Amino acid sequence: MVIQAAFKKAAYLGMILWACFLAGVAAMAIGVIYATRHELTFASFGDGKVRPLSSSS
Repeated sequence: MVIQAAFKKAAYLGMILWACFLAGVAAMAIGVIYATRHELTFASFGDGKVRPLSSSS
């Protein structure tokens, strides 16, 4: 009975971690799509190359 309870707790914890992982992946995907749609992360400088905004010193 103790092993079964521990297994249930481990499975519950695993499901929570998996849900957090999936939520993080989804949030990252949404963030990347939003950034590319609104050109927040990348800006083109007219030469056809796409560079990150941080590198334009």
